[in-house]
Amino acid sequence: MAATSETGVCPHPGCTARTAFAPGVRCPSHDRPLIPAAVAERHADDPLLGRTIQGDFDLIGIIGRGAMGAVYRGWQRSQGRAVAVKVISGKAVQALDEPVKRFVMEARALAAMPQHPAIVGIYDYGEDAGLLYMVLELVEGPSLKAFSNGRRLPGWQVADIAMAVLGALGEAHEAGVVHRDLKPSNVVMCSAAPDETRAKVLDFGVAKVFWPDDQLVQEVVTRAGMALGTPKYMSPEQARGKTVGPGSDLYALGVMLYRLLAGKLPFEGDNDLKILKAHILHKPPPWPDGAVVDPQLDAFVRRLLEKRPADRFPDAPTAARALAGIRPALGGPGARRADPGWPGAADFDRGREPSSQQVAAEMGLDPRPPGGGQGWRTGLFVAAAIGLGVGVGLLALSLAPEPDAPSATIAAPAEPEAAARVTVGSPPRTADDALREAREAARQGDLDRVFALLSEALDATDDPAAMREAVQGDMGFEDARTDPRIADLLRAEPPKP
Repeated sequence: MAATSETGVCPHPGCTARTAFAPGVRCPSHDRPLIPAAVAERHADDPLLGRTIQGDFDLIGIIGRGAMGAVYRGWQRSQGRAVAVKVISGKAVQALDEPVKRFVMEARALAAMPQHPAIVGIYDYGEDAGLLYMVLELVEGPSLKAFSNGRRLPGWQVADIAMAVLGALGEAHEAGVVHRDLKPSNVVMCSAAPDETRAKVLDFGVAKVFWPDDQLVQEVVTRAGMALGTPKYMSPEQARGKTVGPGSDLYALGVMLYRLLAGKLPFEGDNDLKILKAHILHKPPPWPDGAVVDPQLDAFVRRLLEKRPADRFPDAPTAARALAGIRPALGGPGARRADPGWPGAADFDRGREPSSQQVAAEMGLDPRPPGGGQGWRTGLFVAAAIGLGVGVGLLALSLAPEPDAPSATIAAPAEPEAAARVTVGSPPRTADDALREAREAARQGDLDRVFALLSEALDATDDPAAMREAVQGDMGFEDARTDPRIADLLRAEPPKP
């Protein structure tokens, strides 16, 4: 890549070298990768900027950063290409258990899947001087959420997006991986051509992996009654905390397609519990006034949104074949004929039993162990994770994007509809329950939720002073305590008169 008009600086303390920035250029005095001066100034407190991972991946910019780690814009020296490098900080590795395990599981899940044009690829992962990392394909483009921006997309474009997502889901499910958090902010649009729709699925951070003989998989198991994902896109079985399978991803796709066609979600409410109950109990509503949806596409979306997994398509390839039969009638750029024998809307018979593969997957009995031989250091990374000796929790790594990060770079999305855990039909939280949930929210970097849960915990406890002291000494709240609201909440109460 040629040098730009940006000025590059050396991150070594005291070095005054300044030259035109270009990825891969290093400081001749300190052999450190140059980083753009504006990035260095904006993130002067980041100790990883300018570091080289495994001698090959230069960290030269920030894409997203959160309480436990960050996603960096990187440059792979050996291949001469831009990459995204997702890391968990050494402090988090020592102090946390579940986020580390889910980080490992995300990397292994991506590595287990064959390369596919609709899945963000992984190039490498491992451990470097106490830092857990994964190197991902750097995808340029807006998230589907930003791309649609609440507007209604034409049916042909929605169908093309769905075809790409179904291709990704088919590969993931075949590898024994259920995404479990499919939503517009986890799909990136990566084509600048106005007549071409290309999409990629990313962020498998809360994926469900069906590898029952795998030690790490068995340690990362969601407790019964706990729903993990994003409430707006949860399938009924997921909302109830039941076992998820490929059908759960298909349901989430149905919610996503409804939103793209209608400009609004099928199920809404003023809190997560109401939304989850709607997913469980209510049929998807008619299309809003002004939304024009082809009858065949309407039937396709509504079959994805069936309450029972058995009433949806049995698998992603079957859904893709059905959609291919519809696509020519939708017009628009790229309209094409369905392959002979691919079913169309007439094949949308209700009540069809799911395939034996789906039934087995939903029961956790259809494993596909991670594939090998693709150049990833699986053994090293798994050994590093198991060597942490940590227990089981319920937390997904979530990296919030920097406010000044360019909107055209998508590598680790975190938006207002971030993954959440909701227990349906549970009793009121005790002080200890609220404190435990607050700790999980702190590890996610969700400070609004931390504040609300800590307030609830302090109101419910018989000894608020002791709880304040406990939170002040808890490493899990270290970053959260910098929030002025939380700091004020944790100040000692004045003595009562």
